[in-house]
Amino acid sequence: MSDLKSDLLSYVKGWHTGRGNVITFSFLKDIFHQKDDRKLRALLVELRHDGHPIITCSRGVYYSTDPEDARLLKAGLQKRIYGLYRDLKDLDPFMAKETMKQLELF
Repeated sequence: MSDLKSDLLSYVKGWHTGRGNVITFSFLKDIFHQKDDRKLRALLVELRHDGHPIITCSRGVYYSTDPEDARLLKAGLQKRIYGLYRDLKDLDPFMAKETMKQLELF
């Protein structure tokens, strides 16, 4: 684990455990001396993939001890995925028309 990733885990777990202890990405960026928060967000996702209950929400990020937090995050992610899938499907008719136009050229 990289030093930054380890430090990030220690900080969030040590100081921001529970829904009531959210830290904003802007504040994390300043604490870890980052120009923007993209690298920190990616590391937080890696930590979640590693099995740590890192929860992100509209207010920021925190380390969870409540399985309900994970359920809420999962529901939010599923809602976003469904919206993206619907957007993709909405493009299919347009793409089919363009394919037909191209075939008519032959």
